[in-house]
Amino acid sequence: MSANNNARENQRDQALMARRDDSPMLAAASNPGGRASRARVPSPSVRLGRSLNHRRGWVLLAVIVGALLGAGIGWWSTSPSYTNTATVAVNALPHVGDGAVRDRDVSLDLRTDDELMILSRPAVVEAAVASLPLSELGWADATQAAAAIRRGLRIERVVSDRGQAGGAIEVVMTSDDPRVPAPVVRSVLAAYISLREQEAQQLADQRLTLAKLSAQDVRSRMEQTQTQLEQLQAGVTPLTIQQAHDAALAEYRQTLELLNQTQAAVAQVGRRVDAAGPGGNADEQLARLAQDDARFGQLIDQQTAAQRELADLQERMGPNAPALARQQAQVAQLEQQVSEYLRRHAEPRVLVNLPPLPGESRGPVTLDDLRQREQRLEAQVRSTRLRTDDLRRQAEQAALLDAEAQRLRQEVALAEERIAALSQRKIQPPPIEGIAGGFSAMAVAP
Repeated sequence: MSANNNARENQRDQALMARRDDSPMLAAASNPGGRASRARVPSPSVRLGRSLNHRRGWVLLAVIVGALLGAGIGWWSTSPSYTNTATVAVNALPHVGDGAVRDRDVSLDLRTDDELMILSRPAVVEAAVASLPLSELGWADATQAAAAIRRGLRIERVVSDRGQAGGAIEVVMTSDDPRVPAPVVRSVLAAYISLREQEAQQLADQRLTLAKLSAQDVRSRMEQTQTQLEQLQAGVTPLTIQQAHDAALAEYRQTLELLNQTQAAVAQVGRRVDAAGPGGNADEQLARLAQDDARFGQLIDQQTAAQRELADLQERMGPNAPALARQQAQVAQLEQQVSEYLRRHAEPRVLVNLPPLPGESRGPVTLDDLRQREQRLEAQVRSTRLRTDDLRRQAEQAALLDAEAQRLRQEVALAEERIAALSQRKIQPPPIEGIAGGFSAMAVAP
């Protein structure tokens, strides 16, 4: 076809040239200057362009056929890939009150991220490998299986609409073996759920152990507090510490009142003695008492005889004689008896309206008796005051210990209730609403 076109073009050119040679008018028209010119022949580039225009359809057809042939060869030379996808829907913690939607979304984000981290743990892949039939899936050992799963496994979060109450995590397994994706995805999800259940069980066991340790510690402190309280109570049994304090306080007040009365009596009797004045010299008083009291007279005679014998022994035997020491002790004893008698009988006696203390008798008393009574009551006031203060501190301490013991008993009761609740509590499932997915039968080129 192209050859025929070329032949016709050549014939047309030759005819045109012949007509120019035969007709001078055509020659002049083609050469206005009147000069003869050579006949024009098409250039090679023009002729090549005309040739390509005639062959463009063939070139386009060859290009299309080559592209289709290359695509077919590439398709058939590439092995197909098979994919299995599962979606894990995570639920959010419930919230109430103002800002519930915002709080729910924040909780959802956090829980979804947590579950994504758990699913991405190496332990999940290891557990999945342990549950797979490796030989049936074409793997020689666990190391090869784990490497293949890590290459083809993709776990990522699916961005969901904020208006929904749940998030989603997508688990995708891709392999060139159609037997691999579905079992791997199922095993990964099963390992994930088992790991979450184990962690929940461990957390529950830890909480129970901590609750038991806390209860044991509180119980021990309660027993120690109770022991301290019993030790304080043992010192005042059968009364309580507060009752013992009240009794000691009453005794202190009563003793202080007796002391005040005795001090007033001492002052009154002292004024009487001072107003009476001395009744002569000491020798005259002794002689008068000896005449009035025969017993005192005998005591004076014994003292006088003992003193004479002591002087005689000192003159005859000297100051270092053994008998002299015995005689000196006898003289000292007689002088003490005389002094005691004078103290009781020589001083004026008065009647005072005071209740007798233990060991005292009713009747007239001397100023010295009242002073001894005053000293005795002062010592008793100091003793009862110290005991009252000590019992007051013990009562305050006992009140604190009793309050602490009651508080610890309440803590023990709460701890035992918590232990019972933790022992009966069921393990919570993973925070997921469900798992959806299936095997994709479509083979896609990598």
